[in-house]
Amino acid sequence: MSKKNYEPVKDYERDLGWIILNDELFNSLLEDERRREVIRKHFIIKSSFEEIGGEMDRSYELVRQLYLTGLHKLKEKVLELIQARDHYNEIDKENARLTKEVVRLNLQLQAYSKETALKSVDTSLVNLEGISIRTLNALRSYDVNTIEDLVTRGRADILKFRNLGTKSVDELSDALSKYDVTLR
Repeated sequence: MSKKNYEPVKDYERDLGWIILNDELFNSLLEDERRREVIRKHFIIKSSFEEIGGEMDRSYELVRQLYLTGLHKLKEKVLELIQARDHYNEIDKENARLTKEVVRLNLQLQAYSKETALKSVDTSLVNLEGISIRTLNALRSYDVNTIEDLVTRGRADILKFRNLGTKSVDELSDALSKYDVTLR
């Protein structure tokens, strides 16, 4: 496990007052009604054990024991919650890391799939549907014979070729879109 960013005792002491003030949480963590009453009166109202004992018709020692055992049980439950929270945070971080890795691998797979698709298909320009003979002859005169040559040159360079204009480049772009390839 990784190093913790907290001190369990400090977290417990910091959170204890908030837990006692939160009735629903306090009641769920400490089931014994008498212990809850003693802890609330001593911790929040700052009543002494003698005063609490007088109100509850209990001895000082019994009130002190209820207080200490209640705090002990509460501390155990709070420390369990802190550990569960930390474990959840570690799982959440690992989930985020794995999600990024999945996205990265998916992008690699897509790039590989495009490369493989181009390599598995005959990439000579003659096999591209929808390209006129005039355009093919103009490309051959500049030694552009494959889709790879075409994509490597890019749109700006092709527009500089003699006998090729925007209409011819649009024709090439349409034909390449069938292979999920674009001119840069």
